[in-house]
Amino acid sequence: MSTRKLFMVVVGITALCFLQIILHRPGPSPAPKPKPKPQDLLTSQNADTTTRTVPPPEHTQPATDTTSTQLSEPEDQPQASTHGLQLPGPCELSATFAEYIRRYLENADDREKNGMIVWTCPVKGRCGGLGDKMKGIASTFLIALLLNRNFGVLHDSPTELHDHVVPNLVQWDSFVRNRTYPVVIHDRPPPDGKDVLSKAINKKIFYMETNQDLVSWLHSLPAYSQSLHMMGIDDNCMTLSCIYGCLNSLLFKPAPTLEKAIREKMVQHPRYVSVQIRMGSDVKGWNDPMRQVQYVTDAQWDEVDKIREHLQKTQNQNVSIYLTTDSIHQAKRAQQRYSDDVLFTVEGPVTHADRSPIHVAAEGFWKVMLDNWLIGGGVHAVISNSGFSYTGVWRTRLNSTVVRMNKNRTGYFVEPHNFSPHSLEDWIVVPSEWRTKKKG
Repeated sequence: MSTRKLFMVVVGITALCFLQIILHRPGPSPAPKPKPKPQDLLTSQNADTTTRTVPPPEHTQPATDTTSTQLSEPEDQPQASTHGLQLPGPCELSATFAEYIRRYLENADDREKNGMIVWTCPVKGRCGGLGDKMKGIASTFLIALLLNRNFGVLHDSPTELHDHVVPNLVQWDSFVRNRTYPVVIHDRPPPDGKDVLSKAINKKIFYMETNQDLVSWLHSLPAYSQSLHMMGIDDNCMTLSCIYGCLNSLLFKPAPTLEKAIREKMVQHPRYVSVQIRMGSDVKGWNDPMRQVQYVTDAQWDEVDKIREHLQKTQNQNVSIYLTTDSIHQAKRAQQRYSDDVLFTVEGPVTHADRSPIHVAAEGFWKVMLDNWLIGGGVHAVISNSGFSYTGVWRTRLNSTVVRMNKNRTGYFVEPHNFSPHSLEDWIVVPSEWRTKKKG
């Protein structure tokens, strides 16, 4: 082969190799699709909500059943993570509601720009006990969701809240740990009629002091009612009861010591009927008016026995009874009525988070928190008309029977409080039943 032909062959082979390299070299990565901004989904008071729609979820995670006794492993400093986010079970109220919550959690930068709303109640006697405070915290967090703002909790009376519960998916205690803002204003929503939300719009950080269920009030404000509907909270949800479980689960999980105590009780008593009796305390130093008379309490125990007997017969499993009460006398009566292998309580003095002297309330706050968590861990609850017991069952959406007196104290109501109508057979799901005062 001549030198010229050899040269042409080498040039051809080189060109072919170079062409293959060019063809197989990876090209530039496609530009990522822009992430929808939260303002496309979340609305403020001044937004035009008539033309906005909530995009369908890009992914749906299976719901977690928070009514079970399983608890997460304790963490020293839990950090919220939204990668492949699986929401707590109560947040899967609807696809629209779940997606709204996901978008709120995923868009920290926008929340930071919009500012912060902080729940606080620094004055003893202003916000009531644990149940009332938890209602106020949930209502304030709902407003933070509607305004797409960060949320903080400033709870230091009678003791720091984060000593007993820690953040779950919302870092509500970051404000407490990095307290850089002066506390300058406290506003109370209805019944005094002030539109505190209009003030929040223009403040970088806004403090709310409330112990109320504000869902129906928000529905009464046209702009916020529209936002609630976009969020998936329609006119069928006019109280906190339908969304409290989600809001509370996003905010809180037990601190390690509280979680350990919950586990121990549930291991010893895997199935139980929760009983809460609110009489008006007979504890010295606790000023509380009479809430319930003895014949109504007797009716509560009749309901407990009926439900427990039904559960044991139909499910062929032993069912314990868990009792929390503000009355030492009622606790003793219950101990006389049931054996130790049936009845259990949380050991410790009877205290109230607000009505007891502050040093006593601080010492007893751990027991109060444990009682509130255990109320929602049963298979059914029979409760008095009390914010403490309501928030306990709302947290896990536990079907309950409420026994409450009428205002004139001439009788009482036995009312179903149901989240899952068929979880305890149809016989327990009956209209509210009025009963007159027992003779004698």
